[in-house]
Amino acid sequence: MGSTEETSDLARFYNNEQFSDVVVKFGESRLYAHKVILAKRSAYFARAFLGQFAVASSSTIDLGDEDDPQMIREMIQSMYACDDTLRPDERSLAMLVDTFIIADKYDLLQLRRKIPDAFETKLSDDYSRNADEFVRLIIARVCGPTAIRFADKGLQRSVMNHCKMHLTDLLQDRRFVEQYTGGTLFDSEFALAFNLHMGKSALEKNGLVPTLLKDYEPKMKPSPTSTPPGFFNDQSLSDVIIYYGHGQSIFAHKIILAAPPSPSYFHRILEESPSIDCIALSSQDEPRLIETLIHDLYDMNYHPDPEDWTTYLADMYLMAEKYGLGKIVNSYLDAFDEVFYEDMTMSKYALQVAKFCGPSALACYADTELSEKVFSAILMDPSLLLDENQMFCDMLEAGTLFNHKFAGRFTTKIVEMLRDVEGAL
Repeated sequence: MGSTEETSDLARFYNNEQFSDVVVKFGESRLYAHKVILAKRSAYFARAFLGQFAVASSSTIDLGDEDDPQMIREMIQSMYACDDTLRPDERSLAMLVDTFIIADKYDLLQLRRKIPDAFETKLSDDYSRNADEFVRLIIARVCGPTAIRFADKGLQRSVMNHCKMHLTDLLQDRRFVEQYTGGTLFDSEFALAFNLHMGKSALEKNGLVPTLLKDYEPKMKPSPTSTPPGFFNDQSLSDVIIYYGHGQSIFAHKIILAAPPSPSYFHRILEESPSIDCIALSSQDEPRLIETLIHDLYDMNYHPDPEDWTTYLADMYLMAEKYGLGKIVNSYLDAFDEVFYEDMTMSKYALQVAKFCGPSALACYADTELSEKVFSAILMDPSLLLDENQMFCDMLEAGTLFNHKFAGRFTTKIVEMLRDVEGAL
């Protein structure tokens, strides 16, 4: 299923005073923000807002004036974006380094992991085009004696890999050689790694096998980095409580509930009454489905372990549809589609078809996208079912597989297939 970012519309809340509980100050600039969003994306902000320091209860956080204001804006905007505003693949090598420095400093795990991959892709796809920038602006900045001490060593590994990979080209580059011999290109650890690799390559070029000379790996074990909390049913930073079932409740955050666009139930109720501190849902809704639905607003990768995935996903689809969570509805429908058709030849498949398309199908499934999904898959290859699924054939003959609507459409499909066969003879 898709990520939470793919199923929400947080972008409209970037620098938006609505539900904002913090102003981010940097230099002369100010941005309205939401603590739970910043803390979900960044362990730096999580530590700031959940710690014992004064900033935790303050409505302002001051980042100082050391960083490029535009990079700070883009970083914060990326936390609200459904896609990646910083778009690593569209940036120059130098801009990728700038982005990585910001992501490393503010501990943005997801963004930080994307940069080395984008860096590798850009150099691997067209090294000759990027070689000049790599030598002039990148190597010393990332691996040199005056380089920043990164918490995450991923970018340094990428740079060193390409230095080794393009050793021959680099040793013919005057600027590289001048910086290398001048001691400004690598710090002591990276210099040792490069020198040993160069010596090993020279021996191999002369037909020798340097069995005792192994590539030296600099001490680049990543410093411990923390994963930001998920905040589902977490009283921290919560500004609204959801009541459901019979006295059950979930601590929630208005900005998370409001993110799915209208006609979402939560979006609508928060637009009408932005200052409310509780939301009561129907006591008729199954509690486990409500819990999962709210959890999915925080993290779409969360799943319980139901006995029947097909029924679970169908019920989650209906619950999400009831509350107008359009993009989440589509995620459940896609997951249902994938799970339902794992093996059409198994006996239980016919029972599942009857559950959604049969004369005794549950009323909640009738005339929904779910039953249409099931029936559309059958029409794609009915001969497979008729030839290899005996229970499907038995239930079809007994009239327990389809209701009148689907039985008529299935008959029409079979007649069309027979005509095609006759026409081909």
